[in-house]
Amino acid sequence: MTTELVTKRNYDSMLKEGDTIRDNFIQHVTKSLGDIPKSIRTELEVAIPQTYFEMVQKCNLRHPKNDLKPARDEEAGDIWESFSAINLLPLAPLVVMQVDGYKEIIDGMTRFDWWSTQLNEFGCLVIPVTLSDEAAIALNLTLNTKRNGINETVQMDNFERLADAGWTPEQIAERSGYSTANVALKLKMQKHLSPKIKTSMQLGQSRGWSNRKSEEAFDKLVDNETIPQKTNWAIQDAVVDIVRTRVKELTRDWMAGADLDAALERNANVMWKDYTPEQIAKSSILTGEQSDFICEHPDKIDAVEQIVNSVKPQWYLGLPSEGAILYDTNGCKIETNILRASKRIKKVYGVGFFEGAKKDDLKKFKIPHYQGDMFLWLDKKLKLYVKKCNGKGVIFIDSFGSLKYCSLPLLQRLLDIPNATVLFLVQDKFGNSRNNKDKLEEDCWTYWGIEVPKNMKKFIRDAKNKLHNPVNEVWHSINRGQKMYLLRADS
Repeated sequence: MTTELVTKRNYDSMLKEGDTIRDNFIQHVTKSLGDIPKSIRTELEVAIPQTYFEMVQKCNLRHPKNDLKPARDEEAGDIWESFSAINLLPLAPLVVMQVDGYKEIIDGMTRFDWWSTQLNEFGCLVIPVTLSDEAAIALNLTLNTKRNGINETVQMDNFERLADAGWTPEQIAERSGYSTANVALKLKMQKHLSPKIKTSMQLGQSRGWSNRKSEEAFDKLVDNETIPQKTNWAIQDAVVDIVRTRVKELTRDWMAGADLDAALERNANVMWKDYTPEQIAKSSILTGEQSDFICEHPDKIDAVEQIVNSVKPQWYLGLPSEGAILYDTNGCKIETNILRASKRIKKVYGVGFFEGAKKDDLKKFKIPHYQGDMFLWLDKKLKLYVKKCNGKGVIFIDSFGSLKYCSLPLLQRLLDIPNATVLFLVQDKFGNSRNNKDKLEEDCWTYWGIEVPKNMKKFIRDAKNKLHNPVNEVWHSINRGQKMYLLRADS
């Protein structure tokens, strides 16, 4: 359909049927006001019946301040679909109100911008009074419930203005067609998101940052009163910078599945005084496993240290190792086993995925480490490391229950190393699956004899009965309902 045909047919029809358009409009709005603050409802109930239809010259129209859908670079088909939003005619009129010597558009900015190069006058439903900002927003919401493509920053700004005027989230939700929870979340984001992110969101979802991504990433962080506002904003900006560089990998679905908002809040709570926003962001974004700087069983570190001191080893190996520093749930710093070992033992090595600030700490304390898969390192480097070290050694396997491919054959292979003491922390939550059927997995099954344990009790019983070496329990704890046991076996 050409521009000329659309323009002539619809505006000729508007001119002839102006009274019908006005009556339909008044009826539609009056029935749709619903539950809104009494003062706003009264204002609209008085003003709307005064509406009349008029063809208004383009020069007498002004862009709206409160339209929820500013014109963007949308396709013509999307624009055309939005024209019939209030079901009056295939091409809906503008809704305007009288402001001094001109008429301000309440609804129809997209239509106005789209046709302004073609038309010198527009069919308008004119409200002959100047509505308050809150009433204009309410009317716009009534005409555009659940309209697609709404610009998020304008929408959030309007929600905030209504909330400041006394609207409840339930009332805003009823008007906008969104759920109360969604409105409440948008209000929180509007209040606490960093200025940089809000500016990005103004570009639109396709070119900038979206409100939905903010919800997945920052829901639990944004209104954290413990962290200074500027620091909180800097952490948000750092997360956005990382996600933008890995846009194909770090999608909104990934953020939700990885509980990024929870990991980010936990880490930020304890790290913000000691680490940069960039380090906090890097430490919270890990695609393989959920990252966390909080140690829920800090006394396990003391238990391991006590055994290490009694063995007096010449070398120490962490599999997979934590970074140098963790925090307890109260935010107090804890030196990890590899840092404690590095202060007493000459040969210390850590293997694991050291995300963000954990890797920075290892470099800071000059602790040798390998960043990558534990089994890949074991296949290629273990014998060489042991050969260089000589003497007694301690191997500590942390979080054995949740480690990929934990197995009795793995422990036996490590115990075949002369003069090795193996400490392994067993959790009652096993995680023995990998989706990638790659060569590394084949190597693990072939060379390490993987046998997936069914549960913790059976695993401990089998360890005591099937391993060639005596296995002893040296520490156990229950925290948040999860049992953990530290077992020791000597070669």
